[in-house]
Amino acid sequence: SSGINAEYGEERAVLKDEKRILEKKVRELNEEVEALESEVDIVKEVLVETETEKEAIESRNKDLMSRVDELVGEQVQDDIVRRLHSVEDELRVTKQKLQVAQDTRKQQYDMKD
Repeated sequence: SSGINAEYGEERAVLKDEKRILEKKVRELNEEVEALESEVDIVKEVLVETETEKEAIESRNKDLMSRVDELVGEQVQDDIVRRLHSVEDELRVTKQKLQVAQDTRKQQYDMKD
């Protein structure tokens, strides 16, 4: 009976050691899980910040593209206005030449008389 008690006591001691080892492993695993969860939270925050920055950049890009379109539109309008003034100048010069030619013909006609 004392032999059985001794074996039982040894077995119980081994089981207690194994239980302590397993409990320690569980604590370590729980700490690892908490550390990983903390890292996941940090990654989520970074993702949210990155997404916010991405949206801000896209918004700035859209604003810039809109401004470029406006400037291009203004430039095109300026070019059209410049061309129009150029054509008006050419027309004025042509009218002057025509007037000079008519005046010259008239003078020549008047001289013949």
